[in-house]
Amino acid sequence: MALDKTLESILRSECSHLGSYFTPRGASCVLAQPSGRSLFAKIDSSVEQTLGEAESLKAMDSALSSSDNKGDAVARLTPEVHASGEAADGRAYLVTDYLELKPYVNRAAQK
Repeated sequence: MALDKTLESILRSECSHLGSYFTPRGASCVLAQPSGRSLFAKIDSSVEQTLGEAESLKAMDSALSSSDNKGDAVARLTPEVHASGEAADGRAYLVTDYLELKPYVNRAAQK
């Protein structure tokens, strides 16, 4: 699966601090090289929704970092937003850290 050309251009210009080469790893996962960081990256025509998602993530991150939970596992539930906005073609984009969220309790303990 190839990266959308507009998204690839955005990654190179706005996320150059994370890498100079970006490889798709799935539907929304992109690997930044040479850093090896996994990123969640999307671009779509739902402008208000995508930009709202970015602002919500930023607000949650701000609230968590200003609370007494600094360093707590809860803070890692909010990925860092590396880039967001509206592209020249009118679509919205969002680039964050890719988080592999796993349940806190394993299945055996849930029984």
